[in-house]
Amino acid sequence: MASFDRDFAEAIMNHGFPPFKLLPWLILCCLNAFSSAARSKNCIGEPGAVPEIPSGFTLGGQGSGNRVVFPDASGTVFYGSRTSLLHIPKNYNQSIARGLIISFHDRGESGMQQEALSKLSDPSINPDMLVIYPDGIENEWQGDPAATTDDLTLDVNAITYAKSNFCIDTERIYATGMGNRGGFVNNILACDPASKQLAAVAGVSGAYYSQ
Repeated sequence: MASFDRDFAEAIMNHGFPPFKLLPWLILCCLNAFSSAARSKNCIGEPGAVPEIPSGFTLGGQGSGNRVVFPDASGTVFYGSRTSLLHIPKNYNQSIARGLIISFHDRGESGMQQEALSKLSDPSINPDMLVIYPDGIENEWQGDPAATTDDLTLDVNAITYAKSNFCIDTERIYATGMGNRGGFVNNILACDPASKQLAAVAGVSGAYYSQ
């Protein structure tokens, strides 16, 4: 698994790239380093695959029309289930395995704001990959001393949901985040066994807490 750290991000920003342009640049740079043909079980041709896209989902555009909820295992997350936005590329179908990006907002923001900031739903930047934009509980993430949530469980549930409902390339699953969540993906998620499902992480302007 590859990881972009804050020193790399700061070096890029010192050369004139503002943070809102840096995030998609980092992710797509990272994606170009990996390729695979590994497929999740819900691809056409795999045993038990569902041949059609789940009903009610919109292809292309912003993910606000595709709002999904990931139920958490009992006792693992203090505040219960999580709401996320899901972007599905316009050219998606169940026969071609696609990469997946989980893109996390900064503290005090939302998944919708992260979608607008990251531009990862823009087909000129990301034409082929699915993107999940989770909402933090009270807009915070694990790692912040004020947070009381288990966001590692959220990551695992988001990946499980995507692989169970869509045709996902299991060797092109990525996590990225801004600020508070940028620190989480680099400092906590990257060091957890859950990271074995990820090809790379990229934290942008990460908030790194010493305690």
